Amino acid sequence: MSVPQVQPGRRMPFGFWKLCLLLVAVIGLSLLGVPLVFKVVLQTLGGSEGAPVVALAAAMLTQTAIMFGVFYGLAIQLWGVTWRQVGLRPSSAVWYFRAVLLAILAMLLVALVSVAMESLLGGPIDNPQVGMLAPGGSSIFSAIVMLILVAGLAPLVEELLFRGLVYRWISERYGMWIALFFSALIFSCLHGIPALIPPLFVVGCLLAWLYEKSGSIWPCVAMHGVFNAMMLIGLYAGLAAGIEP
Repeated sequence: MSVPQVQPGRRMPFGFWKLCLLLVAVIGLSLLGVPLVFKVVLQTLGGSEGAPVVALAAAMLTQTAIMFGVFYGLAIQLWGVTWRQVGLRPSSAVWYFRAVLLAILAMLLVALVSVAMESLLGGPIDNPQVGMLAPGGSSIFSAIVMLILVAGLAPLVEELLFRGLVYRWISERYGMWIALFFSALIFSCLHGIPALIPPLFVVGCLLAWLYEKSGSIWPCVAMHGVFNAMMLIGLYAGLAAGIEP
């Protein structure tokens, strides 16, 4: 039985500089919009108990909206990329099962990479995202809101952009392995946190491989969502047990 792979079809109808423009637009608008929304919402709500959670949720929604808006406005509307080209096609149940297994593997690999980094650097790694994802401490409200955003909405938009568009564009021109490396590198760097670049690079490689072999973006969304959910549940479980991040 042959392994499903990304279908060649029509090449992405835009060149290198347009791809750069798209990524720069995502970065620039995020740098401008996300901190502004967070600050405005936090100031508007004042000292209310749920203000940090709502402000962070608004900032994350803003970033997701920027990513999708740039992706949809430029790639889909202006440049003529089709939804099928970015991997919105059905997939079999076996690939969703493999996606869950890969999410577990990604957890193990990320743990190994983190231990290796701490050993090389001679101390714990400062990851500001850990505290950001739990602005309300171990509260149920905070956990549910973050779970919806981090494990539900963000994976879909990020997979459309990084695997469906960026990986596909590079792989059509330079092949699977170069595309896997550079799409994972872009994915990890665009999160904007230096400490996360090595572990997210590993996750990006696994996601790119899954997209290439499954021929669909949906298993990638499933793997990404499960991975984020496990990380988030682990964080909140630790906070509930009194373990400081």
